[in-house]
Amino acid sequence: MIQDPRPEIAEGMRACRASILKPANGHGLGGDLRHALAARMAAQIGQTAMAAEHRAAMTGGDHTTIAEGGAAGDPQTAAMVAHADLVTQTPSRASEADIRALEAAGLTNPQIVALSELIAFVNYDARVRAGMALLEGIA
Repeated sequence: MIQDPRPEIAEGMRACRASILKPANGHGLGGDLRHALAARMAAQIGQTAMAAEHRAAMTGGDHTTIAEGGAAGDPQTAAMVAHADLVTQTPSRASEADIRALEAAGLTNPQIVALSELIAFVNYDARVRAGMALLEGIA
């Protein structure tokens, strides 16, 4: 395993992960929903271990279908799932209209920001993990 030359980066990632996945104010996006979306995005990127970590962190079964790649039940959650899928799979196709669709589904501005933070962090974390795995493979 490669020795982390910058422990402050690792600590920053841990702090960021905690603030995104277990925020003081979740703005209505509960921990299980956050982990379900994170598991779904990680699986879409090919990070199966990361997806499993997020599924294991879920405490209830309400969002298991989402975590496993299935559909959401209510329109608001379905809009969040569709947006997370879009930005994860084809970010170049995301537009202002997609934000308007979240608003039309009833999400507030703080919820849209929280969702955007989650999507950005999970995609970043997945790519960092992929890069670290490559580095470990050549070390």
